[in-house]
Amino acid sequence: MYVTINRLEGASNALKLEEVNLYQLTDVLEITKILFQEKLVSKEILDKINNQISQN
Repeated sequence: MYVTINRLEGASNALKLEEVNLYQLTDVLEITKILFQEKLVSKEILDKINNQISQN
């Protein structure tokens, strides 16, 4: 399965159980880090994304 943006919410693991590979161009964390570096999102937003991902 091909996706543009992996939201990192566990789909990759779920698909592996079904023997389906997930191919991504990027993920939400990579995008958020770039936006943070360019000062387009706050540290608070970056932290929220990191916390959400760590819960999955």
